[in-house]
Amino acid sequence: MVTLLVATAVLLVFMATRLFTNDAISFVYNTGHDVAAQLADQTHEYFNLLVNSLTTMTEIQNQNLSPAAKANELAQLFKRNDEILAVATWTKDGQIPQYSNFKDNDSKYKDYMNSLKPSDRAWKGELDLRRVTVNGEGRLALSFPLYIDAQKNVTTATVGLLTQAEFVKIYGKESFVTSYLVDRDGNVLAHPKESLVNSGANLKDVAIVKEMLQSTSNNGVKPFTYLDGKEYLGAFRLVGVAGVGVVSQVLKDVALASAQKVVKESVHTAGIILFLTFGIAYFFSSTLTKPIKILVLLTDEIRRGNFKIQVKPKGHDEITQLTKSFGQMAVGLAERDKLKETFNKFHSKEIADAILNGEIKLGGNRQVATVFFSDIRNFTSMSEEMEAEQVVEMLNEYMTAMVAEIQSHHGVVDKYVGDAIMAVWGVPVAKTGDAWNAVSACLAMREKLSTFNEGRLAVGKKPIKIGMGMHSGELIAGNIGSTEKMEYTVIGDTVNTASRIESLTKEFGTDLLISEEVFNQVKEKIIVEPVTAHVKGKAKGLTAYKVKGYYDQAGKAVIIETPYSTYESGHSDKVVHEKAS
Repeated sequence: MVTLLVATAVLLVFMATRLFTNDAISFVYNTGHDVAAQLADQTHEYFNLLVNSLTTMTEIQNQNLSPAAKANELAQLFKRNDEILAVATWTKDGQIPQYSNFKDNDSKYKDYMNSLKPSDRAWKGELDLRRVTVNGEGRLALSFPLYIDAQKNVTTATVGLLTQAEFVKIYGKESFVTSYLVDRDGNVLAHPKESLVNSGANLKDVAIVKEMLQSTSNNGVKPFTYLDGKEYLGAFRLVGVAGVGVVSQVLKDVALASAQKVVKESVHTAGIILFLTFGIAYFFSSTLTKPIKILVLLTDEIRRGNFKIQVKPKGHDEITQLTKSFGQMAVGLAERDKLKETFNKFHSKEIADAILNGEIKLGGNRQVATVFFSDIRNFTSMSEEMEAEQVVEMLNEYMTAMVAEIQSHHGVVDKYVGDAIMAVWGVPVAKTGDAWNAVSACLAMREKLSTFNEGRLAVGKKPIKIGMGMHSGELIAGNIGSTEKMEYTVIGDTVNTASRIESLTKEFGTDLLISEEVFNQVKEKIIVEPVTAHVKGKAKGLTAYKVKGYYDQAGKAVIIETPYSTYESGHSDKVVHEKAS
């Protein structure tokens, strides 16, 4: 009896410690994977900001501004993007840059930029990042296509010269998990140890980096030996642009310290148990039963999806340590659940559920939908008069108010591009009256903007005006991108036409224009004024309609006008204007 009891206790301890060790390894891998994914998303967002800033710097050269005004615009942009040192625009066969702009007028990079051409990948339509050395200093060269002709050939590309300061800032904190960024050749772009960044260290021979560069998947985990000769548990995640990837690693001895301690104590305890008397064995078995029951309860609760359990076991033995670890594991699972909830904030619930359930794959489906675009009038000049934090605060308040109306009218927000909002009705699932829902949302946004501006005027702030345009037609909806990075969106001529119609609002001094295709679906319900214009990219003139209001159920005309729904007409660069003879 004593032998059976002792043997059972030893077996339970062995199995529990082995389970804890495996769970500890899984927990470390999951933590590393989550950290790498978060940093990859943060890095991808930073790439988008850099490309937007560099594109804006380049397009200033084509704006109808005085040299002094252009210089002022560029100075402000360089000030807001301190990591950008210079930017140059090249044509396909150019021997020197078409345009060059520098952070400082006496820039020491002028001669270098005359020879820094966009990489071959940029001419193929890709974003590319490579490390370069200028005057003995490590720098980054970011290349991307700027203009693409109708045959989808890149005609103009841009290359920006950057410091690594912002990347180092993102990856500069070293903690339990060490994370770093490498390019497609294994060169270190950002690392908590600045010496590796400054020296341009190459980690392509490190096993986790080698697997990331060779893998057909955008993420993975692997145990490996690092440069210091120590064993690590690592996870990687490709950012999805420019061929760069994130590696997160944890020292194996640190990760398994608790498990190793439990194993040693378990072996020591098992040895002592062999020499205990029946009474001590009986007492030990009674004290063992209770924490094991707690472990069973914890396991069952976790299986049910309850990660908010709180356990405070008393004692210092192995089972107590194991119970505490289960509690810690529940905390980790709760954090992963929280990440899932956060994911839903970046997509509509319908799209998020479809993606998480694996119903949306890479590729798209041809559908009929209504596409909406809006942006803020004179946003560039307005933002120059505000601090960056004030701009972000204003955009968040504005978009919160506008998006609420879009979603309440069954629309799906596709993306935000600076101050612009793109939404769509009819994807992923078409609903009855999508076009009417879209028009109703715009009229509600018109009224909501008036209320929003009253709040701004009350605190001494300037009101804002917006332009909204929409078009209905056939498009492609689905996951667009690569197996490494996908985005659920819509593409096609319908999207381009909707964008041009939104641009026409500047030309006709109104906040809302709809296409003839939208009008034909709702013409019995709305009050409109037709307008026509020729837009770039369209051979025929485009007919659009100013929406004044609607007819209620009784057939009574309801005009919805605000102080901000009409304004002085201006010039749209997407409209073809006749030149004077």
